[in-house]
Amino acid sequence: MSASDPSKETPSSFNPGYPPVYGAAPMPGYPPVYGAGPPGVNAGYNSPPYNPGYTYGHSGVVTTQPMVIVAPPRAYETDYLGYSIFTMLCCCLPIGIGALIYSIKTRDANNVGDAAQARKNSRTALTLNNVALGVGITLTLAWAAYVIYVNIVIGQYINEQNNG
Repeated sequence: MSASDPSKETPSSFNPGYPPVYGAAPMPGYPPVYGAGPPGVNAGYNSPPYNPGYTYGHSGVVTTQPMVIVAPPRAYETDYLGYSIFTMLCCCLPIGIGALIYSIKTRDANNVGDAAQARKNSRTALTLNNVALGVGITLTLAWAAYVIYVNIVIGQYINEQNNG
């Protein structure tokens, strides 16, 4: 092997940033890479002088991410619909109907996004449900006491009739 063997020659770095290609040379008429590195890298390609104040390899284009606006979550008030149906059917029908109406109004206000009206209707429905439950429990206890009293009185009357 002679000293002029092309495979032993050190390739010139005409394409900085990429690995050297042995036996390759710049194509004729290929436009030079301007500002690719420090002085001497592009020597011989008519490149402009190296400017240390300029950051080479970065473009002047600034990309921004699209702005995403997230709406705050809607305030959701409890509508007590199940509680209203229970008190209407099992405790006190008239007050339970009123509670059911306010429960439906609460659900409608929640769907529209009117938090103040939903809160007001929700509190009214809860109050009516609690009153209906109290009335229902009171009436149930009163009825049970009445039935027990009547059974005791009738039992005494029957005993008096049988013994007397």
